[in-house]
Amino acid sequence: MSIPAPLLVAAAGQRGVFTRRLAAQYGCTDADLARWVKCGLARQVWRGILTTSPPPKDLTERHRELAHAISVGYGRRLAVSHQSAIVMAGLPTYDIDLTTVRFVRRNGGSSLSVPGIKISRCSLDLPTYELDRALVVDEAVAIAQVARAVGVDAAVVAADAALNRESLSKGQLYDAAQVLDPLGRARRIREVADRADGRAESPGETRLRLIAVRAGLDVEPQFVVRDKEGAFVARTDLRVRDTNVIAEFDGEVKYETGRSVVNEKKREDAIQRLGWRVERFVWYELDRPADVEQRLRS
Repeated sequence: MSIPAPLLVAAAGQRGVFTRRLAAQYGCTDADLARWVKCGLARQVWRGILTTSPPPKDLTERHRELAHAISVGYGRRLAVSHQSAIVMAGLPTYDIDLTTVRFVRRNGGSSLSVPGIKISRCSLDLPTYELDRALVVDEAVAIAQVARAVGVDAAVVAADAALNRESLSKGQLYDAAQVLDPLGRARRIREVADRADGRAESPGETRLRLIAVRAGLDVEPQFVVRDKEGAFVARTDLRVRDTNVIAEFDGEVKYETGRSVVNEKKREDAIQRLGWRVERFVWYELDRPADVEQRLRS
């Protein structure tokens, strides 16, 4: 027995997600659902919630699928929150545990904590938006929640990305801090709003900047190097002000071809000929902030 076309149409507007209750509205029984799962027409995502979508490829996709499916299943009684709202928004999740999906109650119900799922009570009327029938807290609020629950760096990485793509503003970050912390006692939340900078173009650049700032260095992201005639030479990740030091973050897959390597070498040579010193950092080096600081100060 195939899945009824009207049910497939209804599920299509919800990323392929449908509930046991919705299936019953189209005359389908629990035996039908079990049969669909057995023959591969559907997968069970959570209790009484199924999907026709292909299986997720990685932990992030699995997290997104589960957050979306449960939100659709519960309706407007809860909203996707914290790191799960960060995932739903497509923002980077540096140093964040994705094995637990987070929600907040919107109907005054009780909290719930089971392996892989955490639903928290919330007395605040948090701003939300709808995404494929799932209810999600606003990006700025989710970032503030991550700041409080996980840490400043994780929240700033997400905030930088959101500012860079212009999906939120600095003002919204401060507004979210006011919503979650009206008395101004949560230092982490306000520090994120202070530290966030949309000029960063990757989580690695954000981390590099945070290390430099905490070391007391005055830095300028996305510094443009020009020659003596003022012509553009290169845009760099970070410059330590009042010095000739430029810091660059190299991602693991930055150079994909031999031509890319050659072009990058020419770019760096052009920068150095103008008197700049280039310090390059990769991910594992950022886990040793003292070494990063020493190289930048040297």
